[in-house]
Amino acid sequence: MRNIIKILSVLLIAAMAVSLAACGSSETPPSTEPAAQTEPATQKETKTTEAATTKAPETTAAATEETTQAPTEAAVEYLEPAETAEPGHFSDPEAFKLFDSYVGKYSSYETYSDSEVVLGKTLLKEHYTGEFLHTRQYADKSHEAVQDPEKLEAGAVGTIQSNYVNGASFNSIIFVVYNSSDAPAAFEDCVIIGFEDDPTRVFKFSDQIQFITATMTGKVDKNDPREAVNAILGEPYEQDGEISDSSEMVKCCWRDESGEHVLKMTIWGMDGNYQVVSLVYKNFALIGE
Repeated sequence: MRNIIKILSVLLIAAMAVSLAACGSSETPPSTEPAAQTEPATQKETKTTEAATTKAPETTAAATEETTQAPTEAAVEYLEPAETAEPGHFSDPEAFKLFDSYVGKYSSYETYSDSEVVLGKTLLKEHYTGEFLHTRQYADKSHEAVQDPEKLEAGAVGTIQSNYVNGASFNSIIFVVYNSSDAPAAFEDCVIIGFEDDPTRVFKFSDQIQFITATMTGKVDKNDPREAVNAILGEPYEQDGEISDSSEMVKCCWRDESGEHVLKMTIWGMDGNYQVVSLVYKNFALIGE
């Protein structure tokens, strides 16, 4: 009987051991797959730096392109731009040489000389000794525009407006001058390179082209002044005005393509008689000579 009890005790202990082993095996076993590796901080920083470096050249190139664009050329104030839509006839620059000297008959106006004016050589004081109403310095690539300066900077172009003579009966003339020296100079010490609205009584260029002007009351010319100019410069670049059966008031402009040479006339005509109401000639090709 005792032997049977021992045997049952052994079997009970064995059964409990098996049961405990089964409970332990029900826990989730640890994963045998390797854990995902975390990227080292230095590797992340390197990739971020590479990405930034890849994008940077685009921004740098754009900024460089913007900063290295050629600056806009300074405006040359005294040159007249040509129309581009319907360009007219451009005269040969060489043909304008025939207009680079002139003689104006000023009669009794003592402040003006009746002697020949050679553009680019004659000083203003050798031709005009009167007072100035206004002075001006033109803007160009090397100079700024200045109103009523006392002197003209070296290499600059400017204008002086002459004083009226005998009131309004004699219009003021504007002389275009150039300071050919290497230092600032008084306007009267600069050379004449052109004029605007010269109302001399008789005006003659060196090639013997002569105009009767509107200041000569009752005096007219039987020759159309355009014909003489056309023979040298060709047809005008621009012509505009009012023309009727018996009269006309026409503005004409001859110029070269660069705008350095410009000749303008306003012509009045009636029944085959003509007067030049205003006359303008400028030669900016003389600058630097």
